[in-house]
Amino acid sequence: MEKLLSTIEKKLIELEHGEYCTNINYILDFVVQALKNFNNSNEFFKLIHLFDEKSRDILNRYHILNCPRDLYKSEDKNLYIKKIILLLNNSLLLNNGLLLNNGLLL
Repeated sequence: MEKLLSTIEKKLIELEHGEYCTNINYILDFVVQALKNFNNSNEFFKLIHLFDEKSRDILNRYHILNCPRDLYKSEDKNLYIKKIILLLNNSLLLNNGLLLNNGLLL
């Protein structure tokens, strides 16, 4: 994650921060949920804690993102559905925008 962010840091200014931040947090939450579903032992609890700390610290180092790590969203059992709905919504908005720009919709 840190390598990716350092590579694209200059391009982040052009991106929609809110949407980008939401997507980053969703991805991180999916990882945490996968770890929780895999095993509930102390070893995995420590891994989850370490992952949360590292991801939070990395996001905090990239001030340009203005993207705090929301550590408690991974508890949401409907997270995957919410992400799919967000993607669908963005796709519909993009398609409507393309259609409008091409004069296909009024």
